[in-house]
Amino acid sequence: MPKYLYQRIYDVLNPGGIFINADQVLGKTPDLEQLYRQHWLDSVRAKNISEQDLKAAQKRMEYDRMATLDIQLSWLEAAGFQNVDCWYKNFSFAVFGGYRPSI
Repeated sequence: MPKYLYQRIYDVLNPGGIFINADQVLGKTPDLEQLYRQHWLDSVRAKNISEQDLKAAQKRMEYDRMATLDIQLSWLEAAGFQNVDCWYKNFSFAVFGGYRPSI
């Protein structure tokens, strides 16, 4: 998610509101990113996904513009969000966000 989008979300969020983002994040290092991708691949293959569906999912993923969790948390803070935190993370899937302060 590009940095400017977090600013737009902050600008339209009511004072006292909370923004929660559930999304995939890029691994902090190339080794972690490789681990995350392999874990995802192993998980979907364990569910007996067809090769056609797997290839379609991989094609859609080419359009993802992921950033590391640390970078996204810093973008939220730069936009003005407070109490920014990650509440859940499992490999590349994370739930994170912050609060827009009350006036």
